[in-house]
Amino acid sequence: MITLEAAIAKIKQLPTEDQKEIIRFIEFLEFKSGKAIPPQDKIEITEPKPISFAEAARDLIGCLDGLPPDLSTNKAYMEGFGQ
Repeated sequence: MITLEAAIAKIKQLPTEDQKEIIRFIEFLEFKSGKAIPPQDKIEITEPKPISFAEAARDLIGCLDGLPPDLSTNKAYMEGFGQ
């Protein structure tokens, strides 16, 4: 069984148009059941702020044991880089 928190997390990952479609579907189900809930506040869906890959992978950086925290410390690896 899916929990409300899991459903909300999945909905947040969807594109804005899909989120709006879910809201329309919920409103349809409310109408169909005759139990329409009067809107309390207008729901506003905004696009999430774009972040860089480094910000998204912040928890993974340096997570492996026994490796240098930064590959640039291996001079052979960096040989010819940027040329």
